[in-house]
Amino acid sequence: MTRVIPFILVLYLTQSCKPIALLLKSNKTKLGTVYLPGNQNIDSIYLVNDGTYAVRKTLPANGAIAKIAQQEQVICLDLINLKDTLKVEKRHSIGEENLGCLNSYRFPASDSGRMPFKAKWWERTLVAQALTIPIKMRLPTKDLAYSVESSINLSFGFGVQFTHNSFQNNYNGNGKYLNSVTRKCSLTTAFFVGPSIVSLSQKNTSPSISNERNVLGTTEGAVVVFGIGRVNLGAALGLENLYGPKESDEQKWIYNNKPWIGLVLALDFLKN
Repeated sequence: MTRVIPFILVLYLTQSCKPIALLLKSNKTKLGTVYLPGNQNIDSIYLVNDGTYAVRKTLPANGAIAKIAQQEQVICLDLINLKDTLKVEKRHSIGEENLGCLNSYRFPASDSGRMPFKAKWWERTLVAQALTIPIKMRLPTKDLAYSVESSINLSFGFGVQFTHNSFQNNYNGNGKYLNSVTRKCSLTTAFFVGPSIVSLSQKNTSPSISNERNVLGTTEGAVVVFGIGRVNLGAALGLENLYGPKESDEQKWIYNNKPWIGLVLALDFLKN
């Protein structure tokens, strides 16, 4: 039963993170959509015989919801259930070299007299992470006191990541585009597994062994990781297991198959 607890925890968090994430947002949108604040400009992109044009339109005061799709460095917008008519300001040529988001909308590349363009959205992705758990606290049991230890180790986690994106286009006083800034923070829930090296001694075995030595085992469990930019920190709940015959030194380890909690450092190396 103890071995199943971390996996039940990840399943629960994976199902519950979506509503939790949405409650934390300043706007009520679904995963994969973006909230566009009111009175901002967006460009409608289309291709005609003499080139590519953008029609500048203004969002209504109550804003709008759009589905998002990223084409290289350009974020495209498909407006959803828009009840108010967009105000058309002007049409301008953007050149054939800039064909992103044809027949849809995108953030304006220049916006004279406007505030910086802002948008926020959540996305959900599958992720694989390399994890290290430098500090572990072995939980107390009926017969054992808690124990804290530090070690260098490497595990691999596979799970679901919810990422909050904050995008902003910045312009100078004349409306010329300066730069774009995208900030990300994330919440990841994942299973993990990895190798473990345990030092067996007289103090951590029962019955006590006579010859101290290092043995190889495995560790597995569940992690919750919070990320801001490239920094990923979190917590883990897991079990550590040594393998061997019933009377072997490995099976005498007092923390064998016992739960622990730990500090997690993580690095994303695969997202889908």
